[in-house]
Amino acid sequence: MTPPRWPYPAFTVDPAPEPAGARPRGLFAVQVLSQVGLDVRARSMTAWNYQQRRFHEQLASALTGAAPGGLVVALANHTILDTTGRAPWEQAGQVADFLGAARLPSHALRTDARCDAPFDLLIFRRHTHPAIDRAPAHGLDLVVPETVWMQDGNLPVNAYYGPHRAHVLGHPIVRTDRWDMEHLTVLDTDQTWRTRLPQVLDQITHDHTPAVPPGPPTRRPPELTNLPEPRTGRLSVGQGGDRDHRPPQATDPVPL
Repeated sequence: MTPPRWPYPAFTVDPAPEPAGARPRGLFAVQVLSQVGLDVRARSMTAWNYQQRRFHEQLASALTGAAPGGLVVALANHTILDTTGRAPWEQAGQVADFLGAARLPSHALRTDARCDAPFDLLIFRRHTHPAIDRAPAHGLDLVVPETVWMQDGNLPVNAYYGPHRAHVLGHPIVRTDRWDMEHLTVLDTDQTWRTRLPQVLDQITHDHTPAVPPGPPTRRPPELTNLPEPRTGRLSVGQGGDRDHRPPQATDPVPL
């Protein structure tokens, strides 16, 4: 609901004032982070550096407010994931795991000519045990994979999309703008990403849902065999004929 503005960043949205006596904000199970200008190409180095730094600051803040085991879903420009080097991700790697991503095509949000950069939907999960958060960074796995070079151009792309090609919701190509700068474009002329995105999210959920261990085998009750026949309240012929064995004054309130 925030309209785009220029120069970068867009503008600050002031939150509504807290009512008097409001309780302090607690930890959240799910937080959503949307980067400002995520579908705009940052062609100046100053804008690119600010875009990178600001995202990691917002991600760290969102992870701090996430409950143990909580999720942070971030929408970010593709260059966030495609930037080489592990240093920007070390802080997030100490408190969270990278679960997966989906790359949405150019013009997925708006059709403006200068808003054609593809962007990613990133999913992080806060560590369940606080003790893990205090572990040294070098002892933890990296939050995101390394980057590799595209075959069709001199552009780095994240290696996550190699084995997860279906998570790129379009056809990636390298184009050159009027400033002779190469940039990534993801084409999806049929707008199939709208139906494919839920499938990618289901796959990420399936990959990170622990399997339920099988329970103990169900024991069958023992078969009832060689049980004595129930007494009918009558004596057999060998025990006195068809004569009632109970005293005459005994009565049954309910028929046998």
